[in-house]
Amino acid sequence: MQKLNKLTRGIVVLSLLAFVGVVGCSDSETVETGPTLVTLTIGVETPTVDLDAGMDSYMPCQGCHGAMGQGNTAPALNAFTPTSQISIGGVPDTLTFSRLQDKIELEMPPGSETSCEGTCAINVAGYIYCEWNSALVTSGCPAAP
Repeated sequence: MQKLNKLTRGIVVLSLLAFVGVVGCSDSETVETGPTLVTLTIGVETPTVDLDAGMDSYMPCQGCHGAMGQGNTAPALNAFTPTSQISIGGVPDTLTFSRLQDKIELEMPPGSETSCEGTCAINVAGYIYCEWNSALVTSGCPAAP
């Protein structure tokens, strides 16, 4: 009987060690890998963007432009065409990636125009193109799930 108890205890201890070893070596820990950059091709432009950062930076824009870019109190961002127009400083121009970036940097959001400049504006513009206007992007946008 005592041999059976030792054997049972041994099996229990080994099982616990194996479990701790598996859990301790699991991939469940979050490892910071940095930004996931993609290079988009939109016409002749090839911006490199971080789409995750663009999505995060777009969050405050949802109040006016909508969670799906459908537009609320501001224009829709989900229906660009090759002939879409954009107005910067009251001057209309053909919409391009760099013109959208300029619009974000110079005029968005109203009242806090310098809150998203440089890389932030590039990432938000990339997010807007890939999320809702990917038909205008020749390459770079991840495939929809």
